[in-house]
Amino acid sequence: MKKLGVLLAASLLVTLVFCAIGCGSGGGGGTGNLSEILGHMKSVKNAYVDIVDTEPGMSPVTSKYWVEYPAEGSMIRMEGLVTEATDIAGETVAAGETQVILWVDTPTTYSMSLYYPAHNKAYYYGYTPTPTSPGTTPEPGLFENNIFAPDLLSYNPTVIDSEKYDGKDCLVVQYTDMGETVKMWIWKDKGLTIKEERTTDQGTSIFEYKNISFSDIPDSKFQLPAGVEKIEIPQ
Repeated sequence: MKKLGVLLAASLLVTLVFCAIGCGSGGGGGTGNLSEILGHMKSVKNAYVDIVDTEPGMSPVTSKYWVEYPAEGSMIRMEGLVTEATDIAGETVAAGETQVILWVDTPTTYSMSLYYPAHNKAYYYGYTPTPTSPGTTPEPGLFENNIFAPDLLSYNPTVIDSEKYDGKDCLVVQYTDMGETVKMWIWKDKGLTIKEERTTDQGTSIFEYKNISFSDIPDSKFQLPAGVEKIEIPQ
């Protein structure tokens, strides 16, 4: 179960991919225009992005993300580096090695994989969802309808500026949550966050969303390669 906890915690990092908040209404500080801009996220069916995470006093760390929305649900791939030595099936995985997280959430498949390419092994958790009975409304997938994170508008953000960042016209918003001041640069054309600053007493963490692409992504990107040894985690 410890490995499942690690897998779940790692998978939740995908919530940083986009400020996916295409739904919702309300909010303060002149958020009417913001709500319209966030609605543009619904047009995004697949995307690739590099996320550069700079923590106070530390060197930047880059992770790669691929996201695709089939007719229902979502598929996500994240590639990054192991930050602390761990193990898989008795083999040591050193800090600095590549790790891949795969998350598939559709009406026919639910699975999470934590894959270490250098070892050709992966922790795997998955099952086939129960089909929805006729006449009932299916439960939305975890990231259905482009909702990666709680609705931004529920934090009553204030629109503080409109400026260009990384060549993109952005609306700049700010809000506070549990003692943390959050500032976001939202790409007006797509409703995506392209920069985020989170400030606490310990300093400011900066997330930059680079090299965004909306090209088609092959299904294989969300699958373990053939021949990988799967260490299955029981339900």
